[in-house]
Amino acid sequence: MDEMWKQIIMEGIQGIIGIAITVLLAFIKKKYTQYVNTETKQKIVSDVVYYTEQVFKTLHGKEKLEKAKSTLITMLNDKGINFTEEELNVLIESAVNQLNLAQGSLTSTTTVETSETVEEISTDVEETTETEEHTIIEGAKG
Repeated sequence: MDEMWKQIIMEGIQGIIGIAITVLLAFIKKKYTQYVNTETKQKIVSDVVYYTEQVFKTLHGKEKLEKAKSTLITMLNDKGINFTEEELNVLIESAVNQLNLAQGSLTSTTTVETSETVEEISTDVEETTETEEHTIIEGAKG
């Protein structure tokens, strides 16, 4: 009788382990698919935003947004990737922000450098006499 109980318990443990492994693998697959889909969505959205900016230069605001959305919906559906309207809006805004930052990076750098130069000149001006101040300001203009 003892042997029978041992066998029943071992079979039960094996069944529980089998179920646990199956559930764990399903969970891992689901999370991996979500991750891959998110990465794919971000890449597609970024590409579509750049494409829309280059090809549809005459469109602005809502028209350009609608063109990007329609292109995205087609591409994501073709790849079998699910999405929501809100998700598309967030991803598009993020990609547009990244594009604007990339395009404005030279302007931002120039502004910072100019700002530092003005501060340096202002400090120098305060420390000089009136004659030297006139020379520094002319040097900054030229």
